[in-house]
Formats: sequence, structure tokens, C-alpha cells
Amino acid sequence: MNTRKLKELIALFSKTTTLIFICSSTYIALFYGLKVSLSISYIWGVLAISFLTTVSYIPFLRDREPGKIQLIVSRIIFYIFVNIVVLCVGFYLDWLDTSSWKSIAGIVATVFCVHLVLWIVGYHQDSQTAAKMNEKLHERKKES
Repeated sequence: MNTRKLKELIALFSKTTTLIFICSSTYIALFYGLKVSLSISYIWGVLAISFLTTVSYIPFLRDREPGKIQLIVSRIIFYIFVNIVVLCVGFYLDWLDTSSWKSIAGIVATVFCVHLVLWIVGYHQDSQTAAKMNEKLHERKKES
């Protein structure tokens, strides 16, 4: 694995972990209040989810850009996989009340929010990179 891909995975892990903590903390505060006590398994669970989803992203790292359809299909597959991982870890750590659909819907909504924010941030970063590249190309054309 090359350095660029490793940096991308580390960045994904960091962003995912941070967003899970932010979104899940917001969800917990809104629906359960600010006085909730959480065990250390919550932290390990978030780290496990971040690690598993980051590692599972490796097959989607390619040296060349995928086509539009391939990109959409891979994003959908990855999103479904992430939901499965989160629900399995949530079930294992008793984060879910399986008798309540609201509990499961809340976790799925949290996954959606994290995924959406990661996509928006990635899109923004890619746009900035493209703008910088275009600017450098424009400068080189002026020099020629």
C-alpha cells in the first residue's frame, strides 16, 4: 500500500471517529439527556466501528478514478456495510433496544449523518484540490 492510500485511510479513520462521537453525543443528549453515564465500552465501540469501516474501505481505494456508476454502486455497498457493522457492534454492546424501532432508526440516522458529512467534506476537499490544480495549470500556460 502506498503512502497516499495510507494517509487517506488515517484521515478517514480520524474523521469517522470524530463524527461518530459528535453525532452520537448529539443523539444521546437529545433523546436521553445530558446526565447519561456511558461505559468505556462506548469509546471502544466507536473505535472498533471506525477501524472496521476504515479497513473495509481499502478495496475502494484505486489508483484510477472509477466511473460514475461504479462510484455510486460502491458508495451504496459501503454505506450498507457500514450500517451492518454499526448495528452488529451496537447489538453486541447493548446500544440497541431491539424492542424499539426508534432505537434502531436512531442509529441508522446517525450513520446516515456521519456518512453525509464525510461525503460533503470529501467533496469540498476534492473541489479545493481541483481548483489548486487548475490554478497551477493556468499559471504554467501563462509562463509558456
